[in-house]
Amino acid sequence: MPLRSSRTRLTAPREQLLEPSPVVFGSSYVLGSEELAIAHADGTYVRLLARLAKVDVLILDDWGLAPMTDPQRRDVLEILEDRHGARSTVVTSQLPVENWHDYIAHPTIADAVLDRLVHNAHRLKLKGPSRRKEKAQAAS
Repeated sequence: MPLRSSRTRLTAPREQLLEPSPVVFGSSYVLGSEELAIAHADGTYVRLLARLAKVDVLILDDWGLAPMTDPQRRDVLEILEDRHGARSTVVTSQLPVENWHDYIAHPTIADAVLDRLVHNAHRLKLKGPSRRKEKAQAAS
């Protein structure tokens, strides 16, 4: 069963994240904080990393919305390292790729993360008006 996401937390129970699923939807903020912080605390971190490494397509939605802490930076690097060259990772962001290094805010980790994300990526730059704005205007 695929998980759904919101901007602030996963809407599926953490136990489902540890069960087999072809696609996991989550935001970079959740993956870098709440779920991984809990896994660190309760001793399931290695199991969660193994699970995330096996997901066919991992989606980091709204990358760059909230500042990253040092543990979040390390967690994201660990996840991307485990997935690099083996599974697909999709990143959605309003933050231009050129600003990701500053967003990660740690030169060595930023270099490693960008190396795993950007150099073999297919980039799609979307331009145009916000679909949410258009929908809201049509509804009013």
